[in-house]
Amino acid sequence: MENHPGSLAEVLEILARAEINVDALEAEAQGDFGTAHIVCAKPRLAGELLRQDGYDVVEAEALELLVANKYGEVQKVCEKLASNGVNVVSIFGTSPPATGVSSRIIVRVNDVAKAKELLGMR
Repeated sequence: MENHPGSLAEVLEILARAEINVDALEAEAQGDFGTAHIVCAKPRLAGELLRQDGYDVVEAEALELLVANKYGEVQKVCEKLASNGVNVVSIFGTSPPATGVSSRIIVRVNDVAKAKELLGMR
């Protein structure tokens, strides 16, 4: 997507018109262009609509993890994956300000099946 005021709003408007809720979002720009990682319940429809509007879209499965909101927890996940040959392609997340509440992270990896097995996911 182009890097100009309103470019992200344009992408999100396409999704909103189709009643697609954004569950997680990470976007950044470098120079004249930017990328957005969008997690939603209807990824195929979202991708189709964005392509129809001229956007380049890459669809990839991402893992949603809840980890303890304390130092070292995300590092443990990354270390477990790395020590078993799974590469983290991208990662983003957030933690609520309250302590004792889980942090939510979204992780893209090069081997989803192996990562799910290592992390005890179905």
